[in-house]
Amino acid sequence: MTILPLELAVYVWFLLLLACVVAFTFAFEWKRPISCLIPLISFPLFHALTIKTSTVLWLGLIGLLRIAIKKNLVVTSGFCIALLPGKPQAGLIFAVAAAIWALRNNRAVLTSAFLWVVVLWGGATIVKPEWPIEWWQAVQVYRQQVPLVWLLPQALVLPLFSRHLSWFAIVATAQVISFPVNDLYSSLPLLVGWMEIGGWLALAGVSCSWFATAISNHPHHTFILWLTVLLPYCACALGYSFAKLKESSNEK
Repeated sequence: MTILPLELAVYVWFLLLLACVVAFTFAFEWKRPISCLIPLISFPLFHALTIKTSTVLWLGLIGLLRIAIKKNLVVTSGFCIALLPGKPQAGLIFAVAAAIWALRNNRAVLTSAFLWVVVLWGGATIVKPEWPIEWWQAVQVYRQQVPLVWLLPQALVLPLFSRHLSWFAIVATAQVISFPVNDLYSSLPLLVGWMEIGGWLALAGVSCSWFATAISNHPHHTFILWLTVLLPYCACALGYSFAKLKESSNEK
């Protein structure tokens, strides 16, 4: 988009981010039509769209990966696995988990992923051989300028409370806690779990994130992340688990 005028490039970029949100939303079966509103009332997603961060692109890739795995789309699954590590803090754990899934269920996906790695990463190296060094230098500058905080070990409760959701939702929690965070939008992968919980429970839990701006002048502090995003997620996931256990007992 560098060939476009700046103002036009901004609009195109924003439309691309919105398309990624739509793709993510349609990657899930809505238990109720109202579930489609879950991403729209997420303050971390709203903030990510406001600052137009590329993290939203990876949210779209996560949705695309879910669709590809469900429908057994070999080429698309391989593409996602190859591209997701491009932003490790947003997609590396998903890529690793999907590769393990492919190893167990469809090894053709691994072949596809390898070919995509050759095309995407090999092609980038041919076009610009110095990009790995420049990328590493940019990471070091970023780490010096932006405070990063680890959520571990306390955040291990996230996958624990997600155990009655799908393996994909558990991977989403692992993605969030496996890297240090610097902003509320670092929690975007948790939208996978929110979409699976669905209904009014998820809507109520996600809406808690908007209290971040009311509680503090620094809504991106780790304490605010816990209070408005992580703890509501744990509470709603626990409520979802109890509902599932009650359904199982009633069936017996």
